[in-house]
Amino acid sequence: MKNYKFILIVALGVIGLVLWGFDLFDHGFFPFSGWVGFIILIFVGWFCFRMDKAESSNTNLIKLLIMMASSDGQLAEEEIQIVKGKAKSLGITDDDFTKIVANVFKEINDGQGKFSFQIPESDTEKKNIARELVKLMKADGTIDENELSFLYSITVKHFGLEKSFVDSLI
Repeated sequence: MKNYKFILIVALGVIGLVLWGFDLFDHGFFPFSGWVGFIILIFVGWFCFRMDKAESSNTNLIKLLIMMASSDGQLAEEEIQIVKGKAKSLGITDDDFTKIVANVFKEINDGQGKFSFQIPESDTEKKNIARELVKLMKADGTIDENELSFLYSITVKHFGLEKSFVDSLI
C-alpha cells in the first residue's frame, strides 16, 4: 500500500474516533458529531477492504501473466516488459513486482509445477484477465501450444468462460 494512502486512512480513522469519542462523553463539537465519526469509521473500513481486494486482484493478474509468459519455456524480453508495464499501471512497484515474480517461481518449484491463484468473482474481471493473457501470448509473435494449453486451462477450465469467447480473442 502506498504511504500516502496509509496516512490518509489513519488520519480519517483518528478523526472518526475523535468525533465519535467526543459524542460518547457528551462533548461534541456539533450536533450528531458521534454519528459523523461513526460514518467516517465505516467509510475507512470499507475503503481499506476495497484497497486490499484491489491489491489482491492486481497481484493475481500479474501472477497469471508471469505464468503465461513462462508457459512456453522461455521468458521473451517483450513479454517481461509487457508484464512489468502492466504491473506499473496497476501501481505495483518494481520491488513488489520482483517479489511477485520470485514468489511465483518459488511456488512452482515447491509445488512440483503448480501455483495458486484466485478465481475472480465477476465475469467481467474473468474476461479482462483473458484479454490480458491473450495480448501477452501474442507479444512475441508466435503462439506456442503450451501457451494455448495454459490459456484454456485458466480461462475455460478454472474461470468457466466459453471456449468460443476465448477463441474469439485469439
